[in-house]
Amino acid sequence: MKTLLLSLIVGIAFVSGAHAQHVIPLKEYFRDLKQVEVTIQGQVYNFLFDTGGGETFVSPEVAARLGYTVYGRGTAYRMNGERLSYQKMDSVAIAIGKVAFPAATVGVWDVMRLLPEGLPKVDGVLSLKTFRDKVITIDLAASQLILETPA
Repeated sequence: MKTLLLSLIVGIAFVSGAHAQHVIPLKEYFRDLKQVEVTIQGQVYNFLFDTGGGETFVSPEVAARLGYTVYGRGTAYRMNGERLSYQKMDSVAIAIGKVAFPAATVGVWDVMRLLPEGLPKVDGVLSLKTFRDKVITIDLAASQLILETPA
């Protein structure tokens, strides 16, 4: 009886835990680059997913569409040492799938300037900064991000 009860409890915990995660699909973009659909103010955008970037960026076109005030200057360095300058924008609330992230400061910069001509347009770059208070599993082989939950 104890074994049956324990098996039942473990089974229920396993089944409920399987639905406790949020799976975010990553789409193929170019070579090893992945993209993810991001929603800002009800509009869906395609962002590159950057595991090495320190800032989440929106394109100047997206910034203009949102109508927020763009200000200041930020500096970043690419892996090859190249310096990038960008502006900033506050209070941008991002949703990915069913998960909403708190409004945050993002960079405003055109990633298309770095990509080869002829590639489909991307509207920004999603960095790990967006997930700063979350536990995630990155499964590039399965092209997905998994947002873990306490369950």
